[in-house]
Amino acid sequence: MDDAPSNPTRASGALTLTAYFLAFCAVLLGVAAVARRHHRNQVLGQWPTTEATIQSCDVNRDYPFQEDGGGIVFWIACKVAYAVADQPYAATLKSTQRHTGRSRTYITFGGSIATVHPEALFRGWIRRHPPGTTVTLRYDPSDPSAPTFVGVDRVVDVDPVPGTVTGALVFAGIAVGFAVLALVLARRSALPGGRREVAPA
Repeated sequence: MDDAPSNPTRASGALTLTAYFLAFCAVLLGVAAVARRHHRNQVLGQWPTTEATIQSCDVNRDYPFQEDGGGIVFWIACKVAYAVADQPYAATLKSTQRHTGRSRTYITFGGSIATVHPEALFRGWIRRHPPGTTVTLRYDPSDPSAPTFVGVDRVVDVDPVPGTVTGALVFAGIAVGFAVLALVLARRSALPGGRREVAPA
């Protein structure tokens, strides 16, 4: 009767399953990146623009992991008024969210390493856009009551595609690493000198 699978074999199976899961996550992020790129291209290329007047803006924050501490999320919410075909509209727009640690900062690795302070960045934007300031917004042609900050500037609109692609590449790279490690363990466990015992004749 064969013995139970050896520890290397079990570890190889666990690593293989993990690799499949990570590869699946990479595929999902890849699909999300394509969908987000298509949406942004559609907004920037096909949605009409209108001049909107800022009525008020505030910096908002949320603590998704703890009530006060842990991760912090910052964003701007602005009330704006505008008109489309002489029809007045009012809406509340939200900027791209910025996630930070308890230090309220995060690090970017673009052309150079930089520390970003989202709260100060957003408050600076609000000071430069007091009530009465006019900004150019895009709106959904099928629903003029749905404007967007997409394309306004890099403070209130951060392109999510590069980050999504980076996430997909990271998951894919880790998945490959786990798959290679699983293959190595599987081959070692199958060697004659491995832990697998052979029953006496």
